[in-house]
Amino acid sequence: MHYAAEVGGPSTQNQLQEVLFRQFFTEGVFPDKEGLQQAAEEAGLNPDEALAYAEDIGNQRLVLSEISRVRELGIRAVPFLCVNGIPIFNGLYASDSLLKVLKMAHIR
Repeated sequence: MHYAAEVGGPSTQNQLQEVLFRQFFTEGVFPDKEGLQQAAEEAGLNPDEALAYAEDIGNQRLVLSEISRVRELGIRAVPFLCVNGIPIFNGLYASDSLLKVLKMAHIR
């Protein structure tokens, strides 16, 4: 995901996410090396560069650091909403509830 964002920006990152989710949840494609390369190519990325990025130890440490941060916040499911770095919602909520929280955060 970092590679997609760095190379192609948010839209490419979103495209890669959509491909990975579809492959895994609909098609049963596991995101191993081959699956990652297939997803990267479908999202318009260079599959070899994407794999090299994923295998880089520095990039792996970055991801593990982010996972640790997310766990420290108590995030265990998606969707999860943080406002100003503060965990707010875990799960799905009605849009009017989300709007209230965002308005309250804006006032602070």
